[in-house]
Amino acid sequence: MYSLFVKNTQTGDIIEFPWSSLKYIEQLNTGKEATITCSHLDLKTIANTYGLDPIFLLTAGLRELWIEKVGQKLYYGVVSDVDLTKDTKGDLQYTIASVGFVSVLAKRRTGPKRVFSATDAGQIAWTLINESQNDSSGYGNLGITQGTITPSVNRDQTYVFASIKDEIEKMSYYQIKNGFDFDIDNNKQLQVWYPQRGTNRPEIVLDDRTLTNWMWHKPGLLSLSNRVYALGAGINGDVAYQQCDSLIDYKAAFKLLEDVVSDRSQASLTNLADMGNQALRDNQSPQIVLTLTHTDGEPDILNYSIGDSLAVTIPEVNMMNELHRVLKRTVTIDANEFAQVDLEVK
Repeated sequence: MYSLFVKNTQTGDIIEFPWSSLKYIEQLNTGKEATITCSHLDLKTIANTYGLDPIFLLTAGLRELWIEKVGQKLYYGVVSDVDLTKDTKGDLQYTIASVGFVSVLAKRRTGPKRVFSATDAGQIAWTLINESQNDSSGYGNLGITQGTITPSVNRDQTYVFASIKDEIEKMSYYQIKNGFDFDIDNNKQLQVWYPQRGTNRPEIVLDDRTLTNWMWHKPGLLSLSNRVYALGAGINGDVAYQQCDSLIDYKAAFKLLEDVVSDRSQASLTNLADMGNQALRDNQSPQIVLTLTHTDGEPDILNYSIGDSLAVTIPEVNMMNELHRVLKRTVTIDANEFAQVDLEVK
């Protein structure tokens, strides 16, 4: 049911790899990662059919990696690290770490100075990626293409050798007011959603019939903020900043609780205000976080995505058919193809 493939980007060769366990994590607006284990003997058998060394198959250049379920991609990324370990029985095992293409953009920079004025935020994100892929070296192309970029808000931005990954994330929903949701999907397309990714899915119900475990968490006093200082560009006492305050009711309930968010390259007061107000929105009152566990098939992981809101019923905390948004999904698959799914929802 579940399969693993590795592609040599230099030759185009695609090899189906043996595996002992698969695990991948996808999180809204922060990308994806995966960890795979396989026996040295199984991988060596595959490598021998190509007359190659197992290490060469995994590390001699950029290697793309993806996980499928019945022919549909669940995860797509690149090999980032490889470990070979020997246990007390003398058995050798490979552990392959992978990151998604959003994380690869952490190794791409904007250049000495790149200025955008009143430009749609999603178009800024795509332009940064596209310009990097067209680097003058001729080796910048990762194969990322433009998907659907829903218009959001216009922003003024100036970048100086900035991390493309970081700068795109700074314009996303959980970091700035009126931010977008984004992903580089399993077709290697940049997708930008506004106002947010996902839909309400009341027909998918997580309750005693489908949940194997759950945890309810309500953050306490030190997780809250009702005044936020958003700090921007400047040095010493000459720093651009915006002070953002919650309504009086929040301060009356918990007293004054202050915090700081910062982007020390940010000169736009509008952007700083949006950063501060976003931090208030997420932290001015306790927001319940649920960790929910189900098995694949109940429901099927192909039937919903990150960003969707699922119906949750937990009578013990007086929660009846409430919609909660999936922010993070971790899928762990063992050698018997039993798949456990852990969700973080709000």
